This record gives sequence, structure tokens and C-alpha cells, in this order.
Amino acid sequence: MRRRFASFLMLQAVGLIAASFTVRAQERTSQDTVRKIEAAIFQEQDRQRRERIQELAAQLSDQDFDKRRTALGQLLEMRLSPEEGVPLFIENLRNSSPVVQQLVIRALSAYGPRARQALPDLIAILGETQVTDSVRAETALSLSAIDSNSSDVVTALIRSLQDKQTVFSLRLAIVRALARIGPVAKEASATLVISLNDPMTAIQCEAYVALGKIEGGPAQLLPPDIERLEQMAPAKSSQAFLALERQGTEARSRIPLLVQIMRRSPERHLRCAAIRSLGSVGQQETTSALLTTLAGADDYLSSLAVGALEKIGPVDTSAVSPLALALAHTNPKVRLQAALALARIGDAAYEAVPALISALDRSTASTNFEEVDAYLEALSAIGQRASSSGPVITASLARDSKLLQNRGVFLRSYLRAHLFVTLARVGVPPESRRFILEALQSDDGYEFAGAAVAAGSLGARGADAVPYLMRALDPNFKDIYMMFTFLMDTTASLEAIRALGRIGPRAAAAIPLLERIAQTTSTSFPFDVEARTALQAIRGQGPKPKPPSNIHSPH
Repeated sequence: MRRRFASFLMLQAVGLIAASFTVRAQERTSQDTVRKIEAAIFQEQDRQRRERIQELAAQLSDQDFDKRRTALGQLLEMRLSPEEGVPLFIENLRNSSPVVQQLVIRALSAYGPRARQALPDLIAILGETQVTDSVRAETALSLSAIDSNSSDVVTALIRSLQDKQTVFSLRLAIVRALARIGPVAKEASATLVISLNDPMTAIQCEAYVALGKIEGGPAQLLPPDIERLEQMAPAKSSQAFLALERQGTEARSRIPLLVQIMRRSPERHLRCAAIRSLGSVGQQETTSALLTTLAGADDYLSSLAVGALEKIGPVDTSAVSPLALALAHTNPKVRLQAALALARIGDAAYEAVPALISALDRSTASTNFEEVDAYLEALSAIGQRASSSGPVITASLARDSKLLQNRGVFLRSYLRAHLFVTLARVGVPPESRRFILEALQSDDGYEFAGAAVAAGSLGARGADAVPYLMRALDPNFKDIYMMFTFLMDTTASLEAIRALGRIGPRAAAAIPLLERIAQTTSTSFPFDVEARTALQAIRGQGPKPKPPSNIHSPH
């Protein structure tokens, strides 16, 4: 009996083992099949990709230039490997379309050293005077990106820079390319020194930077006065400036010297270096000097001063006083940059509110809208501490106000929208409510959206706006998309929904319309999500929707 039972167990074990082998074999077969299917799919995708590349490559020679640009754009989106892209783009370096030619060169540049085989063609293009200036300038920059160790590249760049027929845009690109290359371009130093006398300030300044980047060895300290600075070899003094920039705020003790250079040096390249250094070392103590440079006649020096001023931020409260004074400057560039800097400082710039109010009050239809924008951005950034600006903002809302009269339809709508949003930030005075209700009854989407933000900021006190806000919930409402700094990536209907939520329970009349929207799946914009949030707030079941984020950015 025991033997029979043992034999039975043995047979069971053998059966289980056999079954196990069968399952494993099936699994291996299944896995092999999956791998084969995957391989076939990848091969087919690869075949289709290669065919698509060939198809698009052929279109680069189409007689229709628009088709060429479209084909090239699609090729760039495909992110071709160096093996795929470099030969194809080299073939099109002589494309008869300068736009395609420039983009092809830029594409080769993105491959860096992996596109070295393009160097002979690129060097030849750089020296061909019949090629457009923009293509040659792109070529100069690409050469430095593809091979920064090639003496042939350096020689070609020097040769083109020395050519008296070389135009400004190409000279600037060559000088920047040499700066990128660095010490390997040492033989270019003599030519760059000559460029310090170029009639264009930008060339002088960029050549000076290039000299410092090419110079080898340890950097010397910046001398304590302008006279000794001017006696230094340009490469050495530039190297000293670059070292100072790298020290950042640790080099604050040199600020008086830098200001002196910026104001008094007759050499434009030295003034450029001083402005750049101030941007890194600390500009808030030198705001007045930078604003004076900004007001100057030299556009390049002005642009550098703007760059330095743009580094002013929330911690730079010592800059508030000179910036406030600058709002009364006769030069509109100065007023604009001063207001933008105050916006970046934010609510800590509250002491500038009277100056901002005066600047806005002085603004007329002839004032550039970007300048008005900057005043409103600054007041918005200061927020409730700028509530005293309410009456002036309200007066500006009148369609016949000196700010709006004689402006075009779009700019008038745009500025009114910004004025409404600014009121929402600083506080809505009673006298502005009639303008809000009027705008909510208009067919102007921009004004409606701005007024909706202002109405929502009133909370329950904005209940009288509810019937007009509900207009935007109707499917037939003519909605409009906005991408402004003060109303970013939104629509009039979205702002109406958010405003109803911020008004809260007193917007109960809008519940049926909001419920319909909440049950409709949105595609491009989150109407359903915002509607559900608003419903919760109106029913007292959740927090009120947040007001749109206030975005401040330099123009």
C-alpha cells in the first residue's frame, strides 16, 4: 500500500514538473513573440522616420520658400541625431533661401563638436561677401560653438574682422565668437585692440570683453583710479573687470571707482565695463548714476544701464528714493525703467506712491502706453499701501480722460482693463463702481475682464455686479483670450466665474449657470474647474477663488 502511494506521489510530481516545463516554455515562447513584435514595430517606425526625413529634405529645395521653412521646422522638431542631421544640414548650407540657410547653420551649431565635418563649408561661407550679412553673422557664432580649438576657425574670424567692408552686425558676431573661444584666440588680440576704436560703441565694448576672456594668466587687481586704469594694457584691465564681476557683492568697496569710471571716462569700452560690473557688484547704491547713463545719447550704454537696473529687486529698498525722483525725469526711458524697478521692489517701495500718483496724473494720450503700464504695475506691486492712488486711477477710467482720449480702440480698451485690475490691487474707491458696472455691460472683452477682477475684489460688496457678470456665463457670450502681464492666460468668462466665487453667497443667482458649466468638460481652459470652485465658495463650502496672479516683468 505504501509503495502504491509512493508511486502515486512520484507520478504527481513528474506531472507537475512536466506542467511547469510546459508553462515555462509557453512563457518563453510568449516573451519571444512579444520581442519579435516589438522589434517589428521599431523597425517599421524607423523606416517611416527615415522616409519622412527624406521627404522633408526634398522639400528644402521646393520653389515655394514657405514650404522650405515649414519642412525645416518639422525636421528640427524631429530632433535628428548627428548621424541623421549633420549630413542633411551640410547639404543645405548653400540653400537659395537665406532664412533656411541661417536656420540650417544654427541647427549645425546646436550639435557642437559633433558637427566638425561642416567646418570647411562654414569657413568658406564666412568669407563670401555675396552671402547675406545675417547668414555670415550666424556662421561666425556657429564656428565658435562647433570647434573652439581650431586655429583655422580663429584665422577665418580674424580675416573677416580685419576686412574694412565687414558690416556692423557681422563685426559684432565675430567679436562675440572670439570671446567664446577664449585663450585659443590669442592671435586675435591685436585686431581686437584696433576694434576698441570702432565707431560703434557695441563693437568697442564687446571687443574689450573678448580681450579679457582671451588673456591668460591670473587677473590683476583693478587700480584705484582712472588714470592708472587707462595706462594698463587693455587685455589686462578687461581681465581685471571680469574678475571683479565674478566677485559680486564682495567687491562693493570698488563701487565709488566704478561710478567714477562710468561718469567720467572718455573711453566707451571702460564705461561699458564699469556698468556691467555695477550690475554684478551692486547697483542699488548707484541707481542715480545708472539712470543718468540711461538718459544719455549712446543707445548701447543706455541698454547696459537698463540691464544693471533690471537686477534691482525686493531687497534693494535704498534705491526707492532715487527711483521715485526719476519718475519726474524729462526722458521717458528713465521714467519707464524707474517705474519697472519700483515694481520689482514691490510693497517695500510704498514711499514712492506719491511720485507714482503724480506720474500717472501727468500722463496723457501722448504718453507711451508702456510707460503707463509701468506706473500701474508699480502701484499694483505695492498693493493696499498704494490705496491713495485710487482717485487718480478712477479719473483716468473716463473715456474722455486726458490719458485715454484720442487713443486707438485697442489701446483704450487695454489701458482701461489695466486700470481696473490695478484698482483691484490697491483698493476700489466708491466713485469707481459706476465705471466697473458700465464696463461689465459693454461688449468689450478686455474691459469686461478687468472690471470683473475689480468687482470680485470687492467680495460681498460687489453683489450689484452679479447680473452683469452672469452675462459671461451665457454660451452666446463673445469671449476673448488675454495674454497681458496683468491678465495672463485667461478669458473674460473665466474672470467672471472667478469674480462670482469671490463675491460669495450673494452671487447665488448664478448657481444654475455655474452648475451647467461645472458639468461640461472643458478643453483649452479650466471653465469647469473654476465653476466648481466658485460654486463651493457661493455655497459657503470652500475658500473663495484667488484673484489672478500679479505678474511683473520688464518690457
